[in-house]
Amino acid sequence: MIADFKERVKLYYQRHERLIFLVFCLILVIGIGYNIGRAYSNHKGGSQQSILSAGTPTTSKKPAITATPKDPRVVVSKAAKSMLYHYVWCSGAKNIKEENELWFGSASAAETAGYTLAANCTP
Repeated sequence: MIADFKERVKLYYQRHERLIFLVFCLILVIGIGYNIGRAYSNHKGGSQQSILSAGTPTTSKKPAITATPKDPRVVVSKAAKSMLYHYVWCSGAKNIKEENELWFGSASAAETAGYTLAANCTP
């Protein structure tokens, strides 16, 4: 039975040798392309141009962009126990009822009073 199976595999290989070779090459090319793509996407240090160039990749850090608020005031809710402050443009500030609003002239004044910035409200 095993000898019969070996004979069938041998005949199949002889008949379809080119097809098997092409499928093997195709799988090899796909695997190489996939791994090159993964290596390219995991590379953290240069732009696409510097990765493709023959020289060493150059790294450049983008400067941190800090938004300067037009209205530096912050608002807190007197009714909330979370002790969070919100900038005027944040969604949390819009949800505070007017009778519960407590205003501070700046974020530092609110922090001095023991409040912290809400996570969904970054400057």
